[in-house]
Amino acid sequence: MAKKEVIMPKEDQVDGMTRESHAHAHWYKMNGVGKTTRTLPMKLKSGMAPLKVSGELDLWYNEDLTGGTESDNAGTACYEVAVHRALSC
Repeated sequence: MAKKEVIMPKEDQVDGMTRESHAHAHWYKMNGVGKTTRTLPMKLKSGMAPLKVSGELDLWYNEDLTGGTESDNAGTACYEVAVHRALSC
C-alpha cells in the first residue's frame, strides 16, 4: 500500500498557493492556475531550503488519495512530471 502523506504542495512551501479548507481533502488554489491550465509550476518560496526527497514518489489526484467524493469522477488522467533539482544543496 502506498504511503499517503502529502509532502508537496503545502501553503508554506509554494509561491502563490493558498490552502482551501476541506476536512476530507488536501485542496489548494494557485495564482494563474485554472481548469484549462496545462502546466502547474511550483516554485518554492524565497528563502526556503530545497525539498530533499529520495525513493519513489506517487502523484495522487486528491479525491483518490482521500477516498472522498470520487463517485462523480470518470475517465483517465495522464501527466508528465518534470522535477528540476536545486542548483546547490
